[in-house]
Amino acid sequence: SGINAEYGGLWGGSHCRDGTPCQTLRSCDCGPDVCNATKMYADQYRDHLFTLCPSGKGLAGFIGEGMGGMTAAMMQTKGFYKEAYEITKEFGGVNIMDEVQTGFGRLGTHYWGFEYHGVRPDIITAAKSIGNGFPLAMCMTTPAIAEAFANSSLHFNTFGGNAIACAAGHATLQALDDDGAMENARVVGNRFLEGY
Repeated sequence: SGINAEYGGLWGGSHCRDGTPCQTLRSCDCGPDVCNATKMYADQYRDHLFTLCPSGKGLAGFIGEGMGGMTAAMMQTKGFYKEAYEITKEFGGVNIMDEVQTGFGRLGTHYWGFEYHGVRPDIITAAKSIGNGFPLAMCMTTPAIAEAFANSSLHFNTFGGNAIACAAGHATLQALDDDGAMENARVVGNRFLEGY
C-alpha cells in the first residue's frame, strides 16, 4: 500500500537494512544475514529490465549509491546490490557506484560505500571531497573499460589530468589519511547514532 515514509520502500521491515538507523518501523521476520525483501526488490528490478530490454540484453548500466546519499532517503536492503549486480551482468550492463557522498572514509567503517555492500563495481565515480574545495572529480574503472575509452573518439575531458588538479587531489587524499578522517567519521557518526 505505497511507500513507507520511514525509509521503508515497498517491502522490508526493521531488520532489513543493517548498520543504519534508516529502518522502516514495520516488523519483519528477516534474520541477521538474510532479508526476505531483497529477493522482491531484485525480482522487481529484473522485471523492469525485461520491459526495457525485452531480448534480455542491451542494458548499458546500473548506477547505485553506496549509502543512500546525503538524505539516506532509500537504504538498500541487505544483499540487494549483490543481486542487482548479477542481474545487470545478465543483461549485458556494467555496474557503476556513485561515491560522491559516501566515498573517502565518510562511512567511518569503509573507505568506499560499495565495500559495505560487498560488491565490486565496474566503474566508480567520486567528486567534491577529493579536491577539498578545488573543483575535482574522478572515475575509476577496469582496465578493459579504460582501454575501450582510450581507443575511442567518444571521450574527452576539458581540464582532465592537469598538474594543479592532480596536486590538489593528492594533497587531499594524503590529509585524509594523515588526519585520521575515517576514524573521526566513525567516532562522531557513532555519537550521533547513539543520540549524542
